[in-house]
Amino acid sequence: MSRPAHADAAMEALTTTNTTPHTTTIHVEEYQDEPECTSKRSTGTNAVLVLHATPDTTTTTVFELFGTNYTHDCIQETFYLVQGSTINSSQHNHLQGTSIPTLIGLLTKLTQLSLSSNHLSGSLPTEVGLLIHLVHLNANHNQLSGRLPSELGLLTKLTQLELNHNQHLSSSIPTQIGALTWLKDLSLSHNQFSQGIPSELGQLTALTFLGLGMNQLSNTIPAQLFMGRLTQLQWLDIEGNQLSGTISTEIALLTALNGMSLAHNQFSHQLPTQIGRLTNLVSLSLDNNQLSQNCVPTEMGQLTHLKKLHLHRNQCSHTIPTHIGMLTAMTSLQLYNNQFSHRIPTEIGLLSTHLEILFLSNNRLSGSVPFEIGRLSALKFLGMHHNRLSNSIPTQLGVLVNNLEFLDLADNQLSGSIPSEMGLLPALEWLYLQNNHQLSGHVPTNLCYNQALQEIKVDCPTSNHLEDDDYVECSCTQCRCASH
Repeated sequence: MSRPAHADAAMEALTTTNTTPHTTTIHVEEYQDEPECTSKRSTGTNAVLVLHATPDTTTTTVFELFGTNYTHDCIQETFYLVQGSTINSSQHNHLQGTSIPTLIGLLTKLTQLSLSSNHLSGSLPTEVGLLIHLVHLNANHNQLSGRLPSELGLLTKLTQLELNHNQHLSSSIPTQIGALTWLKDLSLSHNQFSQGIPSELGQLTALTFLGLGMNQLSNTIPAQLFMGRLTQLQWLDIEGNQLSGTISTEIALLTALNGMSLAHNQFSHQLPTQIGRLTNLVSLSLDNNQLSQNCVPTEMGQLTHLKKLHLHRNQCSHTIPTHIGMLTAMTSLQLYNNQFSHRIPTEIGLLSTHLEILFLSNNRLSGSVPFEIGRLSALKFLGMHHNRLSNSIPTQLGVLVNNLEFLDLADNQLSGSIPSEMGLLPALEWLYLQNNHQLSGHVPTNLCYNQALQEIKVDCPTSNHLEDDDYVECSCTQCRCASH
């Protein structure tokens, strides 16, 4: 493609001698000498090429491309117009069926390249390795495919590399990324990367965020990630892969961690006690693995900033430790679908200020429902079904008057009557008490007039058990009876 005349006008605007920045606006639809660009564009809003110029062309920093449905030829022309400048934004344009042109390698002064939320396809061109001044590369939410070029390792000034949600990026993560020692944010989640996590990522000493979740990565976490060099790492997300093995004790060296998600993998054995040294942790997700034995070591009581602890769908056993009550910042505690046994510790009532979600269902818990749960004033969701809980429902649950929306005590061995205080729960939407065959009495009438109520399930009398005393009478039209 020959250099269009209007390109010279654009570049002349960039070399103005004015002392104040100005803007040159070119309407692509008005190009008379490039009919192939306008004819291939879909109808819609005007496409505007905006060049924010300064007296020194080397400091030109903004290129904004607005519009819809550009073709490959138009994109090539646009990049040709601004070679030698820097691109900050060409995002949210719906560049359908368009690949990133190799001509982008001509933009050698480029510092920022943002192409997110379009329909860009094809591979990331190897010519991107020529952009040696690039600091930020963002191509999230596109349809890029194939391997990442090893030439990314030449971008030694890069601090952000974000390629999330492309879905078709595949093969292994290039080891050359380990050379990007200024990199702070590496986001490659929701793609199809496979094989192992490169050990070279352990060289990224400036890294604060590592997002590799929802790929097809396998093998173990390389020891190099835990060798004490990633001292700035604040968030580690490798959930939704096929990683296996044990969680290394050296994880304690990641002392800056605020969040860690290893969920939906195949990690096994017990959680290392050294995890208690990660005292800055706010969020810890280990659910849907094969962890076993003691999943809540005593040392975890030191994580006083922890707000989210998800250990559900593992093979954790032993008791729920009393030091769980030390995690007073907790908002979501999910331990369901494990093999925890014995009593629920009364210390759980110490989580009174912030706890909103408590799920302990599908375990082997026994004894009474601790009345201290009535102290959890912020609680919205309480699930304890399918355990071996016995004795009566504590009246203190009626104290949870402001927030409790979901209460599931089904499939236990509870006895006695439903406390009338349950009628004091105006926010309650779901109440499940079925398959507690020694529970009797009435569903509190006040609940029947609760406008928020969506469903109640209890053991009601059936035609075969009309003489039974162990059932619940329910006059609510929302009540669903579960037969013995």
